[in-house]
Amino acid sequence: MSVAQLTRTEPMPQVLSVHPGTMRIRAVISTIHPDRAGDVVVPTGLCNRREYLQNPVVLWAHERRTLPPIGQCEQLDIFPDRIVAQTRFAQGVAFAEEVFRLFEQGVLRGWSIGFVPR
Repeated sequence: MSVAQLTRTEPMPQVLSVHPGTMRIRAVISTIHPDRAGDVVVPTGLCNRREYLQNPVVLWAHERRTLPPIGQCEQLDIFPDRIVAQTRFAQGVAFAEEVFRLFEQGVLRGWSIGFVPR
C-alpha cells in the first residue's frame, strides 16, 4: 500500500460529546467520504441497524477473540452524510476504561464501523 492510498480525504472524525461521569461518548463514526483505504460507506445504505441494536456490542479494533468488548452502542443515528453513535463504555473493565480515557483526552479520535459491502 502506498502513502497516497492511506491519505484521508474526509475531515477527521468528530467527537460530539464526552460524559466522564457516565463514560459515554457521542461521535461521528462514519461519513460518506472515502476513508484512508478508499472505502466509502453510504450511511443510508446501512441495512442491519435494527439487528445490530438488538445486541449492540462495541469492540476494540473489531477484535472479538482476544479482547473484551469495550462498551455498548446506546443510540445510532443515520443521516444522509454520516452515522452518529452514542457509546457507553464498560465500567469496571480496565481496558474499556483506558480506551475511554484516551478518547476523552483526544489521543484517540477515530472510529470504525466494520462492514461487509453489498
